[in-house]
Amino acid sequence: MSLDSKRLSRANVRLEMFTRTEANLHAQYLELAKLRERVRKAQLSADLQNEARAQKPAPVVIAAAA
Repeated sequence: MSLDSKRLSRANVRLEMFTRTEANLHAQYLELAKLRERVRKAQLSADLQNEARAQKPAPVVIAAAA
């Protein structure tokens, strides 16, 4: 095997490793984007529920006159 052939082989291995790493990072990025969206929706839902609770009138307690 010539020196050029060995270098080319190493370069191919490095390129394959780089490509796999890039693909893994891309998949992680997509997962992170999905999780961010779920957190955003959960926060919006919680805010709406808190807002709805704040707008409800307080229950009226009638004290029995003795």
